[in-house]
Amino acid sequence: MLHLLQQAHAAGRLDLEELGQRQDDALAARYADEFIPLLEDLPEGQEVVAILRPRPTLRGAARFMPTFAADQQSVAILSGKTVVPPRGTSSFHEMAFLGGDTLDLTQALAPGVVFVLESQCVLGGSTISVPPGVRVVDEMAGVLGGNTVKKKAQGDGSNGVLVLRGVNILGGHTVKLG
Repeated sequence: MLHLLQQAHAAGRLDLEELGQRQDDALAARYADEFIPLLEDLPEGQEVVAILRPRPTLRGAARFMPTFAADQQSVAILSGKTVVPPRGTSSFHEMAFLGGDTLDLTQALAPGVVFVLESQCVLGGSTISVPPGVRVVDEMAGVLGGNTVKKKAQGDGSNGVLVLRGVNILGGHTVKLG
C-alpha cells in the first residue's frame, strides 16, 4: 500500500502533503476496504482496488470476492485450508487476511510449467510447498512484509517456475521444498 502511494508520488500524481496524509490514513486503517479511497484515483492502485471492492451478487448484496478468474481461488480470513492444485493447473488466486492457506504445488509444477500465484496478503500469507528444481520468481510488492523462499526450495527451473504476484501488507508467503 505505502509502496503504491510512493510510486504515485514519484510519478507526480500526489504532492508531498497528499502523500503524507494518505500514508497516515493507510497506517491507521483497520479494515481492508479503507484502502479503496486511498488508491482508487491512482493507476498504481487499480489492481488492489479491483480486489478489495465488493461486488454485487444476484440478490444485490455486496460480496468480498476476487474480480478476475483463476484456475483456483481461495479467501483465507483468520485461518486457511490445505489446497493441492492438480496437474494442469496454471494459476491460483488467494486473498489472505490474518491467515493463509497451505498450498501444495508438488503435483501442479513439472518441467515446462509456469504456475502463477496471484495474492493479496494483509497480516497473513501461505505456506507453499514446491518440488525440487522449481525456480521461484518473486514479483510481489511488499509493505513492511515480503516472501521467504527457503534456500532448498530455489531451483534452476528444470521442474517448472513459480511466479509470485500481488501485494503483501505486513505479511507474506513462505516457499519451502515439498
